[in-house]
Amino acid sequence: MTKTIQVGDTYRDRNSGKEYKVTSFNGNSVLLTKEETSLAVIPVIDEEVRLPGFIKV
Repeated sequence: MTKTIQVGDTYRDRNSGKEYKVTSFNGNSVLLTKEETSLAVIPVIDEEVRLPGFIKV
């Protein structure tokens, strides 16, 4: 079973340590939001779905 990204999941930025919530996932991009800041991230899909540069919390 492929692990998927769910709205409401929390991811930590490996560089800054900031934590972001997944607010949207349409299969092609993930929208991460922290307060007023939103980031669009393209997921890597291999044996599971991963966000490059982020760790799931």
